[in-house]
Amino acid sequence: MSILKCKMCGGNIIYNEGDKVGTCESCGTKQTIPNISGEKIANMVDRANHFRLNNEYDKAQKIYEDILLENSDDAEIYWDLLLCKYGIEYVEDPKTKKRLPTINCLQYKSILSDDDYKKTIKLADSSQKSLFEEEAKYIDEVQKAILNISKKEKPYDIFICYKESDTNGRRTQDSVLAQDIYYQLTNEGYKVFFSRITLEDKLGTAYEPYIFSALNSSKIMLVVTTKQEYVNAVWVKNEWSRYLNLISNGENKTLIPAYRDMDPYDLPDEFSHLQALDMGKLGFMQDLIRGINKIINKNENDKITNDVSHNTSSHNNANESALMKRIEIFIEDGNFKSAEEYCEKVLDMDPENGKIYYYLMLIEREIKSIDEYTLETDSYGKVVLSNNYYKVQKYADKKIKDVVNEHIKNEYTKILDTICDITLSNNSIKSLKTNKDLFEIVEWKELYKNYLKKMIEDYSVYRYNLNSVYAFLSNSKDELGIEDYNELLNILYEKIYDVSDDYYNDNQYDIALIYFSRIEDYKDTKQKMSEIRLKLKIARNKKIGKVLIVSAIVLFIIVMVKIFESMM
Repeated sequence: MSILKCKMCGGNIIYNEGDKVGTCESCGTKQTIPNISGEKIANMVDRANHFRLNNEYDKAQKIYEDILLENSDDAEIYWDLLLCKYGIEYVEDPKTKKRLPTINCLQYKSILSDDDYKKTIKLADSSQKSLFEEEAKYIDEVQKAILNISKKEKPYDIFICYKESDTNGRRTQDSVLAQDIYYQLTNEGYKVFFSRITLEDKLGTAYEPYIFSALNSSKIMLVVTTKQEYVNAVWVKNEWSRYLNLISNGENKTLIPAYRDMDPYDLPDEFSHLQALDMGKLGFMQDLIRGINKIINKNENDKITNDVSHNTSSHNNANESALMKRIEIFIEDGNFKSAEEYCEKVLDMDPENGKIYYYLMLIEREIKSIDEYTLETDSYGKVVLSNNYYKVQKYADKKIKDVVNEHIKNEYTKILDTICDITLSNNSIKSLKTNKDLFEIVEWKELYKNYLKKMIEDYSVYRYNLNSVYAFLSNSKDELGIEDYNELLNILYEKIYDVSDDYYNDNQYDIALIYFSRIEDYKDTKQKMSEIRLKLKIARNKKIGKVLIVSAIVLFIIVMVKIFESMM
């Protein structure tokens, strides 16, 4: 039995083989445990937990994701992914001595609405579920408390990210350089987050609310470093990686790496697309301040422009509202030409009005409701949608997009059902895959999975060549992902074995053996292959027996005819 480490303190967990819950012998905490299917998985879990306990969440997360490729239905691994995503660290309460979760990577999204949490609860058994729910509820309360504190903080212009202390606890050169920059930028009138000074009056309290607030409000992050090991240190990387995530999610922010006494190629790969500044270069500070001024001023100018646009829009609201009402009446009366003319008038005032593009979708088809909208396909089976549809996806609010996409999804499902009722051909597969990118917005993967499932269940292997069924599923592995692929493989697996003997001839048994051999490591394949071989032997013996009986009857008839002829 594998030795499992406590997710809270790193001690050994006491448990019995097959248990889903165990108890740490060090901290006494009752906790959920993963499914260990072999030494390889046990080592991966141990390594991932090691990184997570050392707050190296990105490294741990990668290993947990690799584990899910091996075992996609382990509730504990999804929970561990969640702990990495929110940077959960378990700290001992000095009063109760209990290990309580704290958050090092705060997010606006509640842990209770996270997809990995929903997956955890779905896969957990009754003994695990109560523990997961209790802990998630506590984390959610901590999250809300931190967010409340962060909301009270004033916004920052610049966040300085650096390594404060070395392995011996001494102040680093990075810290000294960062403080000089802090004073220079403060003198320029900027509000700067520099943890050594900004957090000095918050000793003994949790820093995360203030770091979270500063990361989200700062327009610029300046990463100061003199060593590769410093810029990649756990908490330094925690800050700059979170900031890069904000940028990748569309936030209008800029990260500036500033290095000294090191090769710029030793900066993290994530900085390769950024313009780095050499702090040892003459005139560095002037270049830095000039660059920051440009960025801040541009953002301010953009804000002023947006404010002006907003005020102008307010004056036009009444007129726009009246035009929108006229459009609705025109569409209701079937006067699509006038409706289109008024749509253009609204777009002259508000070119990103998503509702107008929704109306234009109806007008171009001359229909009064989205319920009348039907899908059209080209000669290759690709669904053809107008430019107005894509404008709805880009500019309309969630309510309008949900209505449109739900109808499109239903119409597309009808197309799938039609194909399913007609054929199981390569052309059908190509037609489905042609629409993949378009229908990701309406859960293409789920529709595709349901179609495959229907094909496998309704078109059993004795009605179609087994080769087509198996190839159909195998060719869809990339689209499905390993979890859904295994689910459908299991259905096909049972179909191959359980189909009635009345439909199997020798050839069908041989084909079944061939395809079972292709998935020989799956479930109890070898045992079922042995059973099929026995069925094959019995079937062939029956056939031989029938042949012998028929031959005997024919011989008997021939003899009797000869006797009768001799008597004549």
